[in-house]
Amino acid sequence: MASYKYLFLFVLLLFVSGSQATSGGVDELVENLEGLSSFSADFSQRLSGAETVAGEPSQGRMIFKRPGKFRWIYEAPYEQEIVSDGETLWVFDRDLEQVTIHPIDRESVRSPLTIFDNPASIPALYEVELLAGKAGERPVKLIPKYSDAGFKYVVLIFSGQKPVAMEIFDNFEQQNSLSFHNIKMNFNPDEAQFNFILPAGIDVIHATE
Repeated sequence: MASYKYLFLFVLLLFVSGSQATSGGVDELVENLEGLSSFSADFSQRLSGAETVAGEPSQGRMIFKRPGKFRWIYEAPYEQEIVSDGETLWVFDRDLEQVTIHPIDRESVRSPLTIFDNPASIPALYEVELLAGKAGERPVKLIPKYSDAGFKYVVLIFSGQKPVAMEIFDNFEQQNSLSFHNIKMNFNPDEAQFNFILPAGIDVIHATE
């Protein structure tokens, strides 16, 4: 099972291999992402690494809207929902019949999600390296400058202006790989999708952090 903690890191975010990006390369990345006001896709997610037992990938769908709003739905092999309205994060585990509610301090959140949510912060928070990719792909590597990141680096892969995959490499030599399909960008999603309605009869846990 791909645990929600890897997405929580994700919440709470081009051409020369191995070279540091020029200011123009960083500017291009920031400009591309600043033009992405909303994003939805079906996704496939797989966790791999030396200490990880390979399992079937997780499947689901997601929707994101700046600033800080998203709904991430795992449909297989386990059902789970992660929802944010920009101020509160709900993590709903359907099998456990349990929801955990986290307050969000958006001023202090440092996670891969900030790559999408606040692209202007990229030069201050990340070292950027441009990587060689497959034909038609533009991968960019972002290495956090801050010590409490919880992950080593992120690789974001573009096809044209469209982000099609994301790979998060954590501090335990594990790789969390996400690929996006049926992508839709820059539309007006229904705001109701970013509010979580508590189902009857479930346990509610209020996290302090």
